[in-house]
Amino acid sequence: MKRQALGHINIDNGNVESINNLELSDDRIIINIDVNSKTLGMVNKTAEIDLKILKESCPVCNKVTGSYYEGIIQLRTFSTEFDSRLNDAKDLIVSYVRDLNRDNPNSFISRIENKREGIDIYLGRKEDAIK
Repeated sequence: MKRQALGHINIDNGNVESINNLELSDDRIIINIDVNSKTLGMVNKTAEIDLKILKESCPVCNKVTGSYYEGIIQLRTFSTEFDSRLNDAKDLIVSYVRDLNRDNPNSFISRIENKREGIDIYLGRKEDAIK
């Protein structure tokens, strides 16, 4: 932040020696600096820089919170009863996708639905579902 703020300060015949204080408000940065001027010597100045703050969330976070998915893994049994093996398989898939997520943030589970006929796991990447 300091480096960016200093990039917006132009000093004729001098340079910034040190930054003493930096305050951030909703729409402004107030920065107190020591300036070494060729004509005035060492001077302490306060500069105010107007900010235009752009707030946006990352694309992956938007996908996760928006229930985005590219693939569904449907866990079913041959019998009509919900089998405890489905939970074991679900836990294995969740662990696997969690490991994939360490290398690729687009590998995520957007939601898991327990249904009468089994479990649906919604994945952020089709390639993960294929794996």
